[in-house]
Amino acid sequence: MATEIRTAEAVTIQSVADLHAELSDGLAAGADIVIDASPIRAADLSFVQLVTAARIEAERRGTALTLAQPANAVLTALLDRAGFTAQPDPASAHFWFHGECPR
Repeated sequence: MATEIRTAEAVTIQSVADLHAELSDGLAAGADIVIDASPIRAADLSFVQLVTAARIEAERRGTALTLAQPANAVLTALLDRAGFTAQPDPASAHFWFHGECPR
């Protein structure tokens, strides 16, 4: 059974510690993790960095970390500004956008 983690509306450097704690607990439990990022209305690169690190750690542990739904408009804009949509690798496109990367 997967652990679902619902994000706050704002996931920024000021608040990312809460999400970090939840992800750490889920990874320590050895469960697959599903992140519901639909509430996000404000985010910065700390969210992307944390989730990317958690994906790597989940893979290392043999578990899965996924998004419940494709990145919303706020996350898509953030990922675009950060250069993630220019030439994403297939795994990143699948993770963030559940397939094709928006252009």
